[in-house]
Amino acid sequence: MRVIDVGANLGFYTLLMADLVGPSGHVHAFEPTPRVASRLAKSVDVNGFGGRVRLHAAPVTERPGDLVELFVPRSDPSHAAICPAGSRQPALGDEVVALHTVTIDDVIGDESVDFIKVDAEGAEFAIWRGMRRLIARNGPLVLSRIRGRAISRPSGLSNGDRRGRFQPGTGRLYRPGRAANGGRNLGGQSPPG
Repeated sequence: MRVIDVGANLGFYTLLMADLVGPSGHVHAFEPTPRVASRLAKSVDVNGFGGRVRLHAAPVTERPGDLVELFVPRSDPSHAAICPAGSRQPALGDEVVALHTVTIDDVIGDESVDFIKVDAEGAEFAIWRGMRRLIARNGPLVLSRIRGRAISRPSGLSNGDRRGRFQPGTGRLYRPGRAANGGRNLGGQSPPG
């Protein structure tokens, strides 16, 4: 079994999934916040899952290679947010880290995936758009936490995208009720009727 944990944080779900996939399974854990990723790596090793977990210390979005700034609040590093480089000023005490983005499609390639967990402080829809090929090809079960207030303009999403959904089996994001076929695809193609 192969699983993905986007927004792994300190690894609660990463460790649970590493145990569940067993010795022949694999977990891809994505956590861009440097201090948090370092603690996650130590936790994975201490718990004996180093051979099952691959840590990716990069922000996940819809386009690979974009230069972004990760704003890490000093008081709560688990609530970091990515923004296009130079697009905002940090709050007093925030740590700012320049990073390059990755997509799930590019990191995973043709690898088969059974389950994906996404909890990324408002970047969820951009992350989904960056794994369209995987979802269309593989149809993994996706669990995603979305908090309305956390979805913000820095994530690159419009208000319409916030109400978008994936068309099952296609990997296409669409907005329900906008077209006769049940939705207007936000990725440029209409979902199957």
